[in-house]
Amino acid sequence: VCSSDLASGMERLTLTGGTFSLRADANGVDAQGTMAVNGAPMQVDFRYPLHNAGPAHDTPAVITARGTATDDARRRFGIDAGDLLRGPIGLSARLEFDWQMALSSAAFEADLRGAQIDLPGEVWDKDAAAPGQARFVVQPGAGGSLNVTGITLQTPTWNGTGAISVAAASRQASGNISLNGYDVGFRWQGEADGKGLLLTTLQADDRMLAAFGYPVAPWVTGPMPMAFEVHTARTSITDLQVSANLRDAALRVPLYSKDPGAEAEAILGLSQSGGAFALRSFQVSAPEFAATGTFVSGPDGAWQRIDVARLVLSETDTAGMIERRPGGFAITADGQALDLRSILTGAAVGPATAALPAVEVSGHFGRVLVAEGRWLSDVTASALYSGGAWRRVNAGARLGNGSSVTFDLADAQGGQDVTIRSPTRANCSPRSGSSRVQPVAQAKSRAS
Repeated sequence: VCSSDLASGMERLTLTGGTFSLRADANGVDAQGTMAVNGAPMQVDFRYPLHNAGPAHDTPAVITARGTATDDARRRFGIDAGDLLRGPIGLSARLEFDWQMALSSAAFEADLRGAQIDLPGEVWDKDAAAPGQARFVVQPGAGGSLNVTGITLQTPTWNGTGAISVAAASRQASGNISLNGYDVGFRWQGEADGKGLLLTTLQADDRMLAAFGYPVAPWVTGPMPMAFEVHTARTSITDLQVSANLRDAALRVPLYSKDPGAEAEAILGLSQSGGAFALRSFQVSAPEFAATGTFVSGPDGAWQRIDVARLVLSETDTAGMIERRPGGFAITADGQALDLRSILTGAAVGPATAALPAVEVSGHFGRVLVAEGRWLSDVTASALYSGGAWRRVNAGARLGNGSSVTFDLADAQGGQDVTIRSPTRANCSPRSGSSRVQPVAQAKSRAS
């Protein structure tokens, strides 16, 4: 029986407290014992077969290991999934070597019973009591490469298969994985200083995004192939960019819609802070629509404000800010032009608009298009949208002849009051009109 501390030579791997029993006879050498891998106890068994007092060329040497990786043990390995994965994971490995102790194959298995998978969404979550297993096989390839085959992941809500190829000498890895019917491809390139670049493609749709806690329907529905550009430093992610091809998706957002078949793309920039990813920037392009801007996030990583550097939509050309508030949002805009035709005609009303939370809007625009060829100038407005209808609108503008006009809408008993005031000509007393309308998303009134 022997006991010793072992140096692994790896920054994140420490082997300590090895205690083994050794037995040898004409049939081979056997060793059994325990050691701590980064503080996690492992049971290790080793068998080296002999034949006629020499190596048995046709029988592999085998090492098996069993242990449990707790949250703390995984953190010591530099692998911390935060709230996404918590709880103990049972690990087992079987490594086979030829008579010269060159690796011929390795099989690994993880028992996920007792572990909890908690995505931001709920569709693919796994509680600690549910069963789950992950398996894969490693086989050496040419030039010192490794082929990871037979990858399987099975839980009541996950079904994944795949294969990976790793070339350690050139610091490269690539592979393909199918996860719940969605295809994932990736390619990784590492550098000598520990930095790396991971490029991943994912055949996603609105249902998959909802499963991961990002419900985009009814605003975006259908297939949306995605690409991820991930910059890493050792086991940490330093920068992430996500792009989505929206050509085959349908877009139904307030003031804009796009049917499948029209080219469109969205790009998001994210950064990691405190184990969570925070949105950093965005860029969207589609027919007659383009937007760019940045996100300002809170301590929890959730965005609190969106600064829109520029929004171009049909005749609209503006900049603005969207702030998250309890129960809804506040939008402030300041721009050259605003196109209100779809709102005034009711074309912007639909399930996507009705699903909006409360929105408070204020802004100033050099010009506002209210009908084909009809513009208002120097427009200032504030409004409140709630419960699928505009509850309050206060606006002022100048007409083409230089006179002013005001528009006011407010909730009232049995409907909404709409008042429009405007002088007929310069230096004349103003004329006004008002009417009572039902509280709908678009209210129309005729002024006298």
